[in-house]
Amino acid sequence: MKRFKSFSKHQRSPAQVDPLEESFFNKGYALIQNAQHNSTKQKISTVRSNIHSLTNRIKTEVDITQKIDLLADVANQMMIAVERLSELSTNVKNIVVANTLLSEDISKVIEKLSKP
Repeated sequence: MKRFKSFSKHQRSPAQVDPLEESFFNKGYALIQNAQHNSTKQKISTVRSNIHSLTNRIKTEVDITQKIDLLADVANQMMIAVERLSELSTNVKNIVVANTLLSEDISKVIEKLSKP
């Protein structure tokens, strides 16, 4: 999966900010982060379903070797879930940072436009 640059790497100095262009960029970035968040959330749901299925198979399995193999599969799926939760956390952090930077930029633009 290709990682996008962090929001802060795209920031420019206040003198270079075009309010309309900056607004489009911020909205686009927020949409991308939202799409990544939703995609990761769906992946977590899939892993959760896999874990549920594996645990149900463990309950019905008679062979102890098969039960151990299924437990190893559950542990593997749990690690995948932890990785996905980390990605989800990163998406949320990026959205919060973008929102904070956007509100700071809006304040600067308003101050700049309100000065005579």
